[in-house]
Amino acid sequence: MDTEQSRKQFGKQVQRYLEHYEIEIVDVVDNLKTNSTYVRKLIKGEITFSFDKMTAIASIFGLPYYKFADPDYPLPKLKDLPEETQKIIKNRANKGKITKDFTNSMALALEALIEKGALLRPTTSKILFAQIDPAITKGRKSTEITSLLAYEQRMNNFLKMPFKRVRETIYIDKNVASEYLKKDESEIQKILKEQEDEYDIT
Repeated sequence: MDTEQSRKQFGKQVQRYLEHYEIEIVDVVDNLKTNSTYVRKLIKGEITFSFDKMTAIASIFGLPYYKFADPDYPLPKLKDLPEETQKIIKNRANKGKITKDFTNSMALALEALIEKGALLRPTTSKILFAQIDPAITKGRKSTEITSLLAYEQRMNNFLKMPFKRVRETIYIDKNVASEYLKKDESEIQKILKEQEDEYDIT
């Protein structure tokens, strides 16, 4: 098997595991210390990747890389997966599947918010979602914003704060990040609470 075939085969395995456990790319990017664009390209076999990256992906499912890469190796039972992975699967089940936005309406709305400076203060996907026209958000979830923010082009423009708002990632524009990273967590949480009150988020 040549290198290209090996890449594509490994990518198929990644897709197979994600689909089997009904989780999304965005659910595992933090564990891999990468972004959604990278994982999508990996799945398609479009990029080369290191042994360390193969090992990191396989470890999400509690397997050595050679067992993970073997299409004939049986997928682990849910109870045999690492505890953190079981939590990821449970969280995704609670959130539901990410809706595919073929009109890009959510992405365009998010870009408009970013241009207006919505990320110039700490914020979360829920807060951003609450600012979008209800005609766009009806029947959809804030996890779509999380997925859109995970795209490499956007990731280059902001940082994730080192703590969370309950389980929500906190985002901040890189240009002002240093100002907020100096603040205590309690100050950041207060800023977020003010926004939640402003947009009637419970």
